[in-house]
Formats: sequence, C-alpha cells, structure tokens
Amino acid sequence: KKVFGNIDIYYTSAVTTSEVDALRDYFIKSGFDKNDQHKTTKLNKSGNTYELSMVVKKGLEQDQEYIDILKKYAAYISHYVFNDATVEIHACDNHLNTLRVVLMER
Repeated sequence: KKVFGNIDIYYTSAVTTSEVDALRDYFIKSGFDKNDQHKTTKLNKSGNTYELSMVVKKGLEQDQEYIDILKKYAAYISHYVFNDATVEIHACDNHLNTLRVVLMER
C-alpha cells in the first residue's frame, strides 16, 4: 500500500512500484486528490489489462452518467499512464469488492 495525501493505493505483486508511482502522479496531475475526501484504490494487472479498483458511493455504479465519466477516465489513464494498455475500472464498495466493471472508452 502507498499513501499520499488523502489517497490510498493498494497494489498487487502483478504491478511494479513504478507503475503505482505513475498512477499516483496522474492522480495528482488530474486533480483526483484535490478535495478533502479520502479515496481508496487498488491497482492490479491481469494479463495485459490494468484493473483499477475504486471505492464509489453506493448507487453510483448504477448511474449511467457516472459510468460514462469512468469510461473516459480509464481511457485517459490508459493513454497517460500505461502506454495505451487496456484499463478497466472496478467500481467497488468500501471493502474493495467489485460492484461493476467499467471498460475504457475506445
């Protein structure tokens, strides 16, 4: 686990610390860390796909407007952090259990 500001990034052995640091840098650059709300994320890699788990407020995983935002965010992370590799965002509950998988916008 790496902590910076109000964001926790848990990560698995399938990703490198430099990949976690690159994600952290993107979070800072994109303003993800700007408000005072605590955020919990987890980064994993399965094959060639990065899986970014993010705790979301209950019900947001069903909000199509929010899902569309997550699709774009995944595409940005793919491009700016992971050299255009596939990125999935897993909308999760407070225990990082996946409620919905959001595929990146192509």
